[in-house]
Amino acid sequence: MDGGSRDGSVEIIKKYESKIHYWQSGPDGGQAAAIEAGIKKSTGSILAYLNSDDYLLPGALSSVADFFLRHPEVQWICSDVRQIFEGGKYAPGIIKADPQTSFEKYFCKMPFAQPGVFWRAQTAEKAAFEKKYQYCMDFDFFAKLFYF
Repeated sequence: MDGGSRDGSVEIIKKYESKIHYWQSGPDGGQAAAIEAGIKKSTGSILAYLNSDDYLLPGALSSVADFFLRHPEVQWICSDVRQIFEGGKYAPGIIKADPQTSFEKYFCKMPFAQPGVFWRAQTAEKAAFEKKYQYCMDFDFFAKLFYF
Protein backbone atom coordinates (compact mmCIF):
# COMPACT_ATOMS: atom_id res chain seq x y z
CA MET A 1 0.00 0.00 0.00
CA ASP A 2 1.62 3.22 -1.15
CA GLY A 3 0.23 6.62 -0.30
CA GLY A 4 1.00 8.09 -3.70
CA SER A 5 4.64 8.75 -2.97
CA ARG A 6 6.88 10.28 -5.58
CA ASP A 7 10.16 8.91 -4.25
CA GLY A 8 10.57 6.02 -6.68
CA SER A 9 8.53 3.55 -4.60
CA VAL A 10 6.09 2.79 -7.42
CA GLU A 11 8.94 1.94 -9.78
CA ILE A 12 10.36 -0.48 -7.19
CA ILE A 13 6.91 -2.02 -6.63
CA LYS A 14 6.45 -2.49 -10.39
CA LYS A 15 9.84 -4.22 -10.58
CA TYR A 16 8.53 -6.90 -8.18
CA GLU A 17 4.89 -6.81 -9.27
CA SER A 18 4.85 -10.45 -10.36
CA LYS A 19 5.68 -11.48 -6.78
CA ILE A 20 3.08 -9.24 -5.13
CA HIS A 21 -0.52 -10.38 -4.62
CA TYR A 22 -1.96 -6.85 -4.61
CA TRP A 23 -0.71 -3.28 -4.51
CA GLN A 24 -2.06 0.20 -4.96
CA SER A 25 -0.69 3.71 -4.99
CA GLY A 26 -2.72 6.81 -4.28
CA PRO A 27 -4.09 8.93 -1.46
CA ASP A 28 -4.97 6.62 1.40
CA GLY A 29 -5.86 8.62 4.49
CA GLY A 30 -2.48 8.10 6.18
CA GLN A 31 -0.38 5.15 7.28
CA ALA A 32 -2.92 3.66 9.71
CA ALA A 33 -5.57 3.60 6.99
CA ALA A 34 -3.09 2.10 4.51
CA ILE A 35 -2.03 -0.66 6.91
CA GLU A 36 -5.64 -1.51 7.73
CA ALA A 37 -6.54 -1.59 4.01
CA GLY A 38 -3.57 -3.87 3.35
CA ILE A 39 -4.66 -6.21 6.13
CA LYS A 40 -8.16 -6.39 4.66
CA LYS A 41 -6.67 -7.35 1.25
CA SER A 42 -4.40 -10.01 2.76
CA THR A 43 -5.08 -13.69 2.19
CA GLY A 44 -2.62 -15.22 4.63
CA SER A 45 -3.25 -16.70 8.05
CA ILE A 46 -0.23 -14.97 9.63
CA LEU A 47 0.11 -11.21 9.23
CA ALA A 48 2.68 -8.49 9.72
CA TYR A 49 3.59 -5.30 7.94
CA LEU A 50 6.82 -3.73 6.87
CA ASN A 51 7.49 -0.12 6.08
CA SER A 52 9.51 0.77 3.01
CA ASP A 53 12.76 0.91 5.00
CA ASP A 54 12.22 -2.42 6.81
CA TYR A 55 13.21 -5.88 5.69
CA LEU A 56 13.30 -9.41 7.04
CA LEU A 57 16.38 -11.59 7.19
CA PRO A 58 16.49 -14.80 5.14
CA GLY A 59 14.58 -17.56 6.88
CA ALA A 60 12.54 -15.21 9.06
CA LEU A 61 9.17 -16.05 7.53
CA SER A 62 9.72 -19.80 7.64
CA SER A 63 10.74 -19.51 11.31
CA VAL A 64 7.60 -17.52 12.09
CA ALA A 65 5.36 -19.96 10.20
CA ASP A 66 6.99 -22.95 11.92
CA PHE A 67 6.47 -21.36 15.35
CA PHE A 68 2.78 -20.67 14.69
CA LEU A 69 2.27 -24.23 13.39
CA ARG A 70 3.86 -25.70 16.52
CA HIS A 71 1.92 -23.35 18.84
CA PRO A 72 -1.71 -23.07 17.66
CA GLU A 73 -2.67 -21.43 20.96
CA VAL A 74 -0.41 -18.43 20.37
CA GLN A 75 -2.13 -15.44 18.75
CA TRP A 76 0.87 -13.17 18.23
CA ILE A 77 4.62 -13.09 18.65
CA CYS A 78 7.39 -10.56 18.69
CA SER A 79 10.88 -11.39 17.56
CA ASP A 80 14.25 -9.74 17.93
CA VAL A 81 15.00 -6.87 15.56
CA ARG A 82 18.34 -5.51 14.44
CA GLN A 83 18.45 -1.82 13.60
CA ILE A 84 20.50 -0.93 10.55
CA PHE A 85 21.30 2.67 9.80
CA GLU A 86 21.52 4.30 6.42
CA GLY A 87 24.58 3.00 4.63
CA GLY A 88 24.25 -0.47 6.16
CA LYS A 89 25.87 0.25 9.53
CA TYR A 90 24.38 -1.82 12.36
CA ALA A 91 23.10 -0.31 15.57
CA PRO A 92 25.13 -1.31 18.63
CA GLY A 93 22.65 -3.98 19.71
CA ILE A 94 19.52 -5.90 18.89
CA ILE A 95 16.12 -4.85 20.15
CA LYS A 96 15.33 -7.97 22.15
CA ALA A 97 11.80 -9.27 22.32
CA ASP A 98 10.85 -9.87 25.91
CA PRO A 99 8.80 -13.06 26.30
CA GLN A 100 7.88 -12.00 29.83
CA THR A 101 6.35 -8.72 28.68
CA SER A 102 3.40 -7.61 30.73
CA PHE A 103 0.83 -5.04 29.73
CA GLU A 104 2.18 -2.71 32.42
CA LYS A 105 5.77 -3.10 31.24
CA TYR A 106 4.65 -2.48 27.68
CA PHE A 107 3.33 0.95 28.59
CA CYS A 108 6.48 1.85 30.50
CA LYS A 109 8.88 0.88 27.70
CA MET A 110 7.95 -0.68 24.39
CA PRO A 111 10.03 -3.89 24.60
CA PHE A 112 9.80 -4.87 20.94
CA ALA A 113 9.79 -3.28 17.49
CA GLN A 114 7.11 -3.29 14.79
CA PRO A 115 9.04 -5.19 12.08
CA GLY A 116 9.33 -8.18 14.43
CA VAL A 117 5.64 -8.52 15.33
CA PHE A 118 3.48 -11.18 13.67
CA TRP A 119 -0.12 -12.13 14.46
CA ARG A 120 -2.83 -14.51 13.31
CA ALA A 121 -5.36 -13.18 10.80
CA GLN A 122 -8.30 -13.83 13.14
CA THR A 123 -6.62 -11.57 15.69
CA ALA A 124 -6.60 -8.73 13.13
CA GLU A 125 -10.36 -9.16 12.85
CA LYS A 126 -10.67 -8.31 16.57
CA ALA A 127 -8.20 -5.43 16.65
CA ALA A 128 -7.73 -2.68 14.09
CA PHE A 129 -5.27 0.06 13.30
CA GLU A 130 -6.99 3.26 14.36
CA LYS A 131 -6.87 5.98 11.71
CA LYS A 132 -6.94 8.64 14.42
CA TYR A 133 -3.50 7.50 15.65
CA GLN A 134 -1.28 8.38 12.70
CA TYR A 135 2.02 8.16 14.57
CA CYS A 136 1.28 5.67 17.32
CA MET A 137 -1.18 3.34 15.60
CA ASP A 138 1.19 0.40 16.05
CA PHE A 139 1.55 1.09 19.78
CA ASP A 140 -2.26 1.13 20.08
CA PHE A 141 -2.65 -2.04 17.97
CA PHE A 142 0.02 -3.93 19.92
CA ALA A 143 -1.60 -2.90 23.21
CA LYS A 144 -4.85 -4.47 21.95
CA LEU A 145 -2.98 -7.72 21.24
CA PHE A 146 -2.44 -8.19 24.98
CA TYR A 147 -6.15 -8.96 25.28
CA PHE A 148 -6.10 -11.90 22.84
